[in-house]
Amino acid sequence: MSRPPSRKRTREVPVSLHVADDRREFNLTATQLTNLPDYVCRFVNLQRLHLSGNKLVELPEAIDGLVNLQMLSCYRNQLRKLPETIGGLVNLQRLDCSGNKLVELPEAIGGLVNLQTLYCSENQLQELPESIGSLVNLQTLYCPDNQLQELPESIGGLVNLQRLYCYRNQLRKLPETIGGLVNLQRLHLSGNKLRKLPESVMWLRDDMAFDVTENPELPVDHPRPRSLHRTLGPLIQLLTVPAYFQCYEARVPVLRSTPLERFLGSESLFDVHGLQAIRDFLCME
Repeated sequence: MSRPPSRKRTREVPVSLHVADDRREFNLTATQLTNLPDYVCRFVNLQRLHLSGNKLVELPEAIDGLVNLQMLSCYRNQLRKLPETIGGLVNLQRLDCSGNKLVELPEAIGGLVNLQTLYCSENQLQELPESIGSLVNLQTLYCPDNQLQELPESIGGLVNLQRLYCYRNQLRKLPETIGGLVNLQRLHLSGNKLRKLPESVMWLRDDMAFDVTENPELPVDHPRPRSLHRTLGPLIQLLTVPAYFQCYEARVPVLRSTPLERFLGSESLFDVHGLQAIRDFLCME
C-alpha cells in the first residue's frame, strides 16, 4: 500500500510559548522557522530577539509591538523586505539583517533614532534610503557585498558614525556630504567602480583607516584625508550638509572663531554664496 504524498510542514514557534511573559531575551537561532507569529510581538519586555539561521521570508507587521527591543538579529534568512513598522522600534540599538535577499531598506528605518549598529551586508541593495541620515546615534554602518551604486546625500548627517564599510559594491561616486563624517575612523570602499572622490574627503581624519583599493578607474592622485576638521571643527558640517545652509546666521560666531577669520573679513561672506566660496577655498591646495 503506497503512502500518501507528504505535506511540507511549516515550522513555527512552539505552542507553549504563545503566552506573553517577562522574558528579556528570546533565542530562536537555527530552528528552521519559516514564520514568526504575531504573538511573539506581544513580549513587550523583550530586549534581544535572535532569529538568525532560519527560513523567514518576512517579519510580521506587529514587530513594532516590541517597544523595548534593543537588539534584533535576523541574519541568514530569506527576507525580501523589512516591514515599515520596524521604524517603531525606537529603542533598538543593533540591527543585523545581513545575508538575506533584501533589495531595499524601508524609509521608516529613519525612525530608529537610538540605533548604533546596522549590519545589512550580503543582500541585493541598490541604494540606501535618504532617511538613513536621521540615525544620528549610528556608529557602525556595515553594508559590503551589495549592489549599491551611490550613497545618499543625507549620509553627512551621521555625525557620530565611526565605521563605514561599503566594499564590494557598485559605487561610482561619493556624495560631497561625506566630508561631514568628522568622527569617522574607518572608511572601506575597496572593490567598487569609483572614478573620483569628492574634495570633501580632505576634511576627514588623516589617521583614519582609509581603503579605496581595487577601484581600477580611480586616479592615483585622488583627494586624501587631511584632517582639516581639527582646525575648522563644526564649520565642516555647516559646509557639507546642504540643510545647514538654512541656518547659517546662527553659525556666524562659529565662522568668526576659526583660523579663517582673516579670510572672512567681508560681511558678504556670511550668506549662502559666501559659504560656498569658503568651501571652494578649503578645497584649494
